[in-house]
Amino acid sequence: DAELPHSYLKPELYEVCQTFEPYGEDNRPLVFYSKSVAVVDAQIVGKSAKSHLKLTLDFGDYKWPALLWDGAERLERDFSFRAGDRIDILFKVTMNRWNGKEKPQLELFDLRKS
Repeated sequence: DAELPHSYLKPELYEVCQTFEPYGEDNRPLVFYSKSVAVVDAQIVGKSAKSHLKLTLDFGDYKWPALLWDGAERLERDFSFRAGDRIDILFKVTMNRWNGKEKPQLELFDLRKS
């Protein structure tokens, strides 16, 4: 687990994280921290319940999709994100596989305003 500078957050980071697999009880997934990340977009998503928070985060060279499971309530209760707001995030890098397409994404554990 480590703090990552914005310049390290490129799609290749997913491949680097894969070298540490297989994950399990004695080998937890890598968890990273990044601070002062710019919010580009914030949406509430979910097939039926609309309970998840989906963000687009700008790290300078690359914009990452990010997901906070069951995070919609936090958006409504704790935050009013606007484009350009900055947040600190705790996350792991995962692969979003949907509709026959694959794209790296950040799965958020927690966030706060910077």
